[in-house]
Amino acid sequence: MFQEIWYIKLGDRIEGPYSVQQLRHHPRVTPDTLAQKKEWSEWREIRAIFELRAVFEDDQPLIPIEASPLICEPTAEAVLDMRSDFPFFYLWLLLLLAAVLFYFYMQFHQ
Repeated sequence: MFQEIWYIKLGDRIEGPYSVQQLRHHPRVTPDTLAQKKEWSEWREIRAIFELRAVFEDDQPLIPIEASPLICEPTAEAVLDMRSDFPFFYLWLLLLLAAVLFYFYMQFHQ
């Protein structure tokens, strides 16, 4: 599984050799990426290569929703208080409005 025997074709470039693990973490590899071993004469999509089925398998099995640690009852500690952050967007909007009003004031009062 960790042998670096796989070559991939990305556009006109050929990269490799890679191991299955390296292909799994390669940012540009998709199921449609063409791959081959050195001794093969043709390129095949990764989805069609039995030996590369692990490239797109999950490391961890799925956790049932009932057992998921990410789902919890809301508590006081879990509530995000947005009032404590000053909304800088409104400050910039007010500054822009003041600049526009000043521009029109200068245009019409000359």
